[in-house]
Amino acid sequence: MVAPPESWQPSSESPLLDPFHGKRPPPPPKPPLSPAAFASALLALLPVGCIAAIPVGILEQVVLPTWVTLIASGARDELVRSYRRYTNIGLAGAAAAGLFITANDTQILSLLFGPDYIAARWPLRWAVWSTIFGAVTGPNEGMLRAFGASRAILGARLIAAVAGTGVAALLIPGYGLPAAVAAFVVTAVVLKVGYAVTLYRTERLLPFSRSHTVTTLLTLAGILTATVGADLYPSLGRATATALAIVVIVATPDLRSELRRLAS
Repeated sequence: MVAPPESWQPSSESPLLDPFHGKRPPPPPKPPLSPAAFASALLALLPVGCIAAIPVGILEQVVLPTWVTLIASGARDELVRSYRRYTNIGLAGAAAAGLFITANDTQILSLLFGPDYIAARWPLRWAVWSTIFGAVTGPNEGMLRAFGASRAILGARLIAAVAGTGVAALLIPGYGLPAAVAAFVVTAVVLKVGYAVTLYRTERLLPFSRSHTVTTLLTLAGILTATVGADLYPSLGRATATALAIVVIVATPDLRSELRRLAS
């Protein structure tokens, strides 16, 4: 047994009055995460949450020349098929990455930043989910670029910036850092909705297909399992959500074929 430090002396009070008579008292509870530490975690974890956006970002760059060629040749039907195919590929990749991060958020934060930063798991989740929402709407910025709609892209970005800044100005004074996360999410969602609405109004393009619906439902099931399910049954919920991330990849043959093509 390790002897207590010399500075510590057992309490002289009666055992009836001192529950720790003759024993070292337990350590005091840890103070809540300081605003500075929470801000550091927030700034570091947002890029972690945006990992789910990598599949869509890569696909937009890869497929952009193909879309430009199809638009120039007037192959409308082939353009729609390609757009919906790559929408589902990007969604499957973003969903798989996002579900894995959501299911293992506490472990990821603890590994990257230490156990004190587990309190930032909800900002991480919202960052991930806003990215997945963007994947649901489709790789619309790439398609708008293919149509040469630079002004529409600029307009959507300006509207998103105004919306996010407005939310930040209204909520941050009263709610602090959670409001900063809300401003980030609002900016991302407004931007993606702006792209989708513009693309539909100008070109009548929608990302929806049977595969898109299946992937979206699997993603929603995974999010519920990783949050509500994990709260009730932590190990089972995390394992099931991770398994659903794998199912999303397996259930999307276009994603597997695209990965093989990019690797070759």
